[in-house]
Amino acid sequence: MKLLTVAIPCYNSESYMEHAVETALCGGEEIEILLVNDGSTDKTAEIADRLAAEHPTIIKAIHKENGGASSARNEGIRHASGRFVSFMDADDKLTPETLSAVYDFFIQSENQIDLVSVPIYYFEKRDTGHKLNYKYDTESPQIIDLTKQYSYVQMHISSSFIRRALLNENTFDTSLRYAEDAKAIMSLLLNNPKYGVVPAGRYMYRTRSALDSALNVSKHRKEWYIDSLKYYTFWALDESERRLGYVPDFVQYTIMYDLLARFRMKKFPDDVMTAHEKESFLSMLFRALQRIDDHIVIEQHNLSPELCDYLLSIKKAPDSGTLVYDADAENQYFHYSDFNSCSSASYP
Repeated sequence: MKLLTVAIPCYNSESYMEHAVETALCGGEEIEILLVNDGSTDKTAEIADRLAAEHPTIIKAIHKENGGASSARNEGIRHASGRFVSFMDADDKLTPETLSAVYDFFIQSENQIDLVSVPIYYFEKRDTGHKLNYKYDTESPQIIDLTKQYSYVQMHISSSFIRRALLNENTFDTSLRYAEDAKAIMSLLLNNPKYGVVPAGRYMYRTRSALDSALNVSKHRKEWYIDSLKYYTFWALDESERRLGYVPDFVQYTIMYDLLARFRMKKFPDDVMTAHEKESFLSMLFRALQRIDDHIVIEQHNLSPELCDYLLSIKKAPDSGTLVYDADAENQYFHYSDFNSCSSASYP
């Protein structure tokens, strides 16, 4: 049995996948690398086979019909033999010390945690760290207890390393195009709200251009508005109630962090949703906010005072007004009978 499996979903990844593999090979013979070719139409399959032939004791090439990132990750789980599994994107990198640092901390904390996380740093067009890297502000690895440190959000599967025994071929929801990784992680943390952070590791996330960022691309997909709220946001809130009888602060904080990107939007992209779908989305957004405690809103990192006040004002008058979508202005308003309408576009 290998110590660690690095599963790399590959779709038309010929330009970058060899660089990703090179960084994972730093783990040596103790790891396995699974190149899951998800029905690529370029030279991805050929490169995967060649790399597997060059490193037969470490790399395996797996070929499947195109099914998306979740399907490819699930296929990786099916073939994984490592005690722990990570899911690396084919155009990203790991720093040389990352895999050994993660594995050492797993062994050190064997019976306490099922997930270890490393910081995310951007490279190529950007060279900054992820906004959630504040949780790694420590000199040595530590265990995060989300029942106390509930603001230490973990949503990204690429920077996560998970105990193999807890994963199965349905871990990632293939019906979701967005937030499927956050949903998988949330399910694990609901069962064990502790995880490890290893500041010595680094997951290097490639940013090719500002317009090509994951968030900007997402905003042009209907699924980011409708499906992610239905099948991640409300799933997380409802699943918490089902399993625990209440919604823990760490679940609320994570959901609020995710919702902020939507509340900050000043305009919807054209042709993404119909007028009816926009009203449905805004209604769901409003209902989700009602299920978040005030102190969770107030304690959000990187939240302007103006937007904080606006969100709290919505929560305090849920039944006193009507949610309105102005199709001509491409803007959403919460209109209250007792005072003037407040446009979400008025705030940063």
